Amino acid sequence: IILLKIDGARANKEASFYVNVSRHPHIVRTFGLVHEDDGDRNSIMLLQEYASEGSLYELLTERKKALDEKILIEIFCQVIDAMSYLSINNIVHGDLACRNVLVFRFDEKNPRNIVVKVTDFGLSRYSKIYSQTTA
Repeated sequence: IILLKIDGARANKEASFYVNVSRHPHIVRTFGLVHEDDGDRNSIMLLQEYASEGSLYELLTERKKALDEKILIEIFCQVIDAMSYLSINNIVHGDLACRNVLVFRFDEKNPRNIVVKVTDFGLSRYSKIYSQTTA
């Protein structure tokens, strides 16, 4: 478990995204929020699960050799699953990048054991553009 502090005018908005989407298996889970009064600034502490393996960016840049394509496909499928869930819920992430994909479990010998999760909803927004309508 990790405590993540977010401040400023966007803190409430970002925190609400975490709370609303954290039940998906490939989105970082938020266990709770603590509102902190810093005088002029609005601060929120998020209690979230900890990614012991770091970010996907770190995994890719710190390796001497490229990852096997089976591993890359597994990671890609999990990220797509999370992004699809966001889309179904009319949420645009706004900042999908390797630094915003956290690695919770990495197993080079068995890619099916790998677990990655999308994080950082600071630029996210709700969008009705893609909502379905019936004629």
